[in-house]
Amino acid sequence: MEGTTYYFGWCTWMNSDELHRYWPEAKIIQKGYANNYSVKWMDASNRGDRGWCHLDNDVASWGNVCEGIICEVPAKYYGEQFDDFCCPALTVRGEDGKYYDCWTYTLSDPGKPMKAPYFYWDNCVAGLNEQGFGYEYMKKYLEEYTKAPDGPRMDRPNPNPGRPGKSASER
Repeated sequence: MEGTTYYFGWCTWMNSDELHRYWPEAKIIQKGYANNYSVKWMDASNRGDRGWCHLDNDVASWGNVCEGIICEVPAKYYGEQFDDFCCPALTVRGEDGKYYDCWTYTLSDPGKPMKAPYFYWDNCVAGLNEQGFGYEYMKKYLEEYTKAPDGPRMDRPNPNPGRPGKSASER
């Protein structure tokens, strides 16, 4: 696949350092939002080994908004597979009022509620601050994170400071 695609970055992907660990060529275009989606903290496939961000559009997400960033990403990355994640397409409205056909990552088989390790949460906070999201939205992220139970080894360090691997143990 040649050219570029639009990627909707939310959760850790709002942190430009984290975004560029995966795709050094990524270019942040603007903030945007997806209607009827909500951010949740879940484990993957009920494995119980750690929590992740999950972008949900279930019935309970109706009326919610997920805010994030619209990025240009080389098309060669679209569909790149990582353990426990899938690449759904979604329409995102940018700050400029235009709609963008984007793709994103979310859990392919979300399990039970569970917080992500602290290093992962730190990337979320850094991204929310870096992108200038408002207090109310940041508070909503924190409330979702706080209500999920702790996962094992919350103090687990980032296992790969370079480009993350495809397996969950390397991310």
